[in-house]
Order: sequence, then structure tokens, then C-alpha cells
Amino acid sequence: MRAAERFLKLVPVQTRERGQSYHATGHVLALTCVHPDQTYTAVVRGSEDYAVTLSYSDRNWTSACSCPMHYDCKHTVAAMLELQKLWAEDS
Repeated sequence: MRAAERFLKLVPVQTRERGQSYHATGHVLALTCVHPDQTYTAVVRGSEDYAVTLSYSDRNWTSACSCPMHYDCKHTVAAMLELQKLWAEDS
């Protein structure tokens, strides 16, 4: 959980705010666990549907996105927030 918070804090504030808005308005269409606590994929709706991958390794989260920014974008923030929400619901 701390690594997820660290990931979010490293994203620029404006990008984080946009991602929070995307999450709050339901732009995360799907979140799938590929490998528990290691790899998750998501579909996040922007100007089109983007594929997001969140990967945990060496105590850090990294991201990839099919949008023009490719990583640490509003789509990855929205996906990480959805993952945090699911963790909270599970505990």
C-alpha cells in the first residue's frame, strides 16, 4: 500500500488531479489481476479506451499505458486509485 502511495506522489500534481477526476467519474472500465500483488491491467476511457499495466517489483510500482504519454499519466493514476479501492474493499 505504501508503494502505491509513493507511486501516486511521484506523478505530477496536475496529472494526479486529472487521474483522480477520471477515477471519480468512472473512467476505469475494467481492472484485472494478472499476478496477485505484482501485475494488474486496466482499461481506462479517455478520448479512446487505453490499456494500462501496473507492475510491482523491487518495492516500487511502475506503469505503462497505450496513450501518447506511455506512463505515469492520468490513466495510470485512475487505475492505481481503482486498485487501492479494491484493496480497501478486500481488507
